[in-house]
Amino acid sequence: MIEVRFKIQDSRFKMFFSYFLLLASYFLLLVSVSYAKQGDKVAGKEVFEKRCKQCHGEKGEGNGIIAEKVYPPPRNFTSGIFKYKTSPGDQVPRDEDLLRTINEGFGEASMPAWKDIMTEKEKRDVIAYEKTFSDVFEIDDPPEEINYGKEVPFSEQSVLKGKELFKKAECPMCHGENG
Repeated sequence: MIEVRFKIQDSRFKMFFSYFLLLASYFLLLVSVSYAKQGDKVAGKEVFEKRCKQCHGEKGEGNGIIAEKVYPPPRNFTSGIFKYKTSPGDQVPRDEDLLRTINEGFGEASMPAWKDIMTEKEKRDVIAYEKTFSDVFEIDDPPEEINYGKEVPFSEQSVLKGKELFKKAECPMCHGENG
C-alpha cells in the first residue's frame, strides 16, 4: 500500500514537473523570439561597422567611402525617409520592410542582398542599430501595414491608371518618364 502511494505521488510530481518545464520552456521561447525580433543595437553597431558603414557612412548619413562611386546613392538613415515600405506614407517603415531590404537588396542599385551572408540575429541587430540614426523611430505603437488588396489584372485601363499614378507620385523625377 505504501508503494502505491509513492507511485501516485511520484507520478503526480512527474506530471507537475513536466507541466512546469513545458511552461518554462514556452516562456523562454517567447522571450528569445521577442528578443530576436527586437534586435540588440549594441551588437548591431558591430554588424553595421563591418557590413554597412562603407556605403552608409559611420553615422548612417549615406556618405561612406564608397558612396560617391555608386548610383543611386546609399540611403541616408538620419532623414528617416524610406521609399520601400508597406506602412502608410506618414509612418516609419516596419521592421519587416527593413529586413526585406537587407535580405533582397536592390538589384538596380548597389545595395547587395545579405540573405545568405548575415544571420537572422545579425540582421535584426543591425535594424535595431539603424533605428538609432533618426528620432522618427521613437514611437510607442508599431506602424500598421497597408492592405494592397488583390493584384490588378492587366488591361489598357489599368496601364493608363498606373501611368497617371506614376506621374502623380513624382516617380519620373528619379526614374525618368519611362521608368
